[in-house]
Amino acid sequence: MARAIKYSRNVRSKNEKELIDAIFEVSALANKNIVEELKMGDEDMCQALMEIMKPEIDEAVNKAVDTAVNAAVLKERRETTERAIKAAVKSLRRFNTSDLNIKMTLMEDYNLSEEEALSYLK
Repeated sequence: MARAIKYSRNVRSKNEKELIDAIFEVSALANKNIVEELKMGDEDMCQALMEIMKPEIDEAVNKAVDTAVNAAVLKERRETTERAIKAAVKSLRRFNTSDLNIKMTLMEDYNLSEEEALSYLK
């Protein structure tokens, strides 16, 4: 496995890199203890291992970033919607709109359930 890693440094063709990557991935899955030894071994070997695993690492990082960004966007949307609903309730109350009419408006305009709409009237 160490020789394969060293050999992979000199590979330039995309097809050959993909083949070596596939071979390494299968070997790594079958020989986890060897991979652990390589990780703990010399710095050059560890760097070569990182280069080989770069596509998988990049994919995992990108997936984690996408998940975090999506969660942050959803949270911000939810908070913005809640602020808008609270502002709408406040405005409707200034115009002496009944709670029943406010509830119906919230359900219609914000697609809320009756229970959700009532929670904003408290």
